[in-house]
Amino acid sequence: MASARKSLFTCFVEPFLTLTPAVLYQLLGEVIEENSDYIRRLNQERLYRGENVDGSPIEPAYKPLTIAIKRRKNQPTDRVTLRDKGGFYDKIFTKVFDRTFSVDDSDPKAEGLKKKYGDGILGLSEDDKAELADYLKPKYLARIRAYLAS
Repeated sequence: MASARKSLFTCFVEPFLTLTPAVLYQLLGEVIEENSDYIRRLNQERLYRGENVDGSPIEPAYKPLTIAIKRRKNQPTDRVTLRDKGGFYDKIFTKVFDRTFSVDDSDPKAEGLKKKYGDGILGLSEDDKAELADYLKPKYLARIRAYLAS
């Protein structure tokens, strides 16, 4: 009876040849979608610090009336956080494309806030991107391993 043997090439190399750039981007997109809450949290934390994606302060500063209202609510007044009741923060989402993703917001106030404060209110800073890469790397590698094992 002849034994069925696989060559080392077949066992070890051929599965990796299925990892085309398209497959790698697809797997990464899936991981990003599954971790959109983490990306939302990164954006929320940066906004709460009063920073645009480039690290600059969110401007213009709050007007005196807004500062008075925020003080009554025990909310920060030393920076623009764009947080009042949380609707804008809660509706931050990620949209995955072929080779990238974007951060946007579906709150009805979002377009007005972007016009007033600029597009830099949504997205990830360079530090956020580095933190996200560290966070996603093991998840991405696990996804690649699962793909290779299937």
